[in-house]
Amino acid sequence: MAHAYRDQTTPNADPARLAHNQMVGAKTAADALARYEERLGTVKGNIRKNAVYAVEYLVTASPEWFDGRSMQEQTEYFNEALKWLKAQYGAENFIAGGVHRDEKTPHLYAYFIPLKDQKLNAKHYVGGHRDRLAQMQTDF
Repeated sequence: MAHAYRDQTTPNADPARLAHNQMVGAKTAADALARYEERLGTVKGNIRKNAVYAVEYLVTASPEWFDGRSMQEQTEYFNEALKWLKAQYGAENFIAGGVHRDEKTPHLYAYFIPLKDQKLNAKHYVGGHRDRLAQMQTDF
């Protein structure tokens, strides 16, 4: 979260472009953590020792794709990507996200808590078979 919210030095980010970044859901790392803790509080039963507590997604495209794209076109792409992710995980499991435009290539980051039937279950979303992540990329 410190990187996402620029609460730490980010050597590959251009401070002059910081104002172009967008936050979605939570405006600060503290707000994101509070939202996370709230959702974690809905887990029923004990949490496994080796449970996955959160999943972070990074959505981008090649630098060439962004060349000549307007800010509106980029924003539409990232909005559609976040919409797709929320459909996969459930909007209620979205914790926070945003678009970094202060780095070389714009990208969306999004944090989800992998809740399924009131239990942490990342396997339901990203596991199951070795080709699951490749299939998600194809579906996207």
